[in-house]
Amino acid sequence: MDSESDCNSKKVKWVGNAQFGCVVGLIVLFAVGLSLIPLIIFWFLKMDLYGGVVIGFVVLYLIFRTGWHFAKKWSGNALILIKEVPEYQSESPHHAIIIAHKNQPEEGGSYSIFDYMDGIDILIKKFRDSENPVNYKVYEVSSKKEIIRIINNPKTTHLWIFGHGKRNYLALHSDGLCYFDVKTAPKKVFIGQFHGNSWYGKSLADYNKPDYSDITRWARFSPFTQIAIKKDLEILQI
Repeated sequence: MDSESDCNSKKVKWVGNAQFGCVVGLIVLFAVGLSLIPLIIFWFLKMDLYGGVVIGFVVLYLIFRTGWHFAKKWSGNALILIKEVPEYQSESPHHAIIIAHKNQPEEGGSYSIFDYMDGIDILIKKFRDSENPVNYKVYEVSSKKEIIRIINNPKTTHLWIFGHGKRNYLALHSDGLCYFDVKTAPKKVFIGQFHGNSWYGKSLADYNKPDYSDITRWARFSPFTQIAIKKDLEILQI
């Protein structure tokens, strides 16, 4: 599909939603499976069944507790860096770190910590601490108008896009962006869609044809996204 219908296709929406549901289901099954290991051990060792159930719930709790700990750590590091060094020489050609907010701000005007945990801190540290500092700017957006302006800016040569969406679509609080709407944007050097992607639909890179891109056809998870970002930085020789 090479038209605006690419975003509105029922097939694309169904596949994307189904894929997301499968991913969530797999995560839950994985966690439950791990928590059942002690129960299975207790069963085969002919030990107390009640004890196995208790240990299973403890393991499940520790899994989610550990995940929450790392989410707070990664997002906390990013928030500190954004506050201290949100940009460097962004009046010149630069890397755009785009944080697309899907939900309303929480009490106090801040957004969910989950919007900041996918490797934004890695980028800022690398750009700032390189022997030759890299020009960049962190953009926090919640509307289609805001992000279109950024993508169409000829000075944003590299796009690192974080948020929620599909391969052909970026979710935003007030509306959403179909990448078809910016298919004529100035050519970029790099485009990375570090949000959920889907099997079907055209990505921004499919339209823009950058020199290098990092876009999947499946959901992305923070630890693996961070690994991908480090690899991208190496390929871009930063």
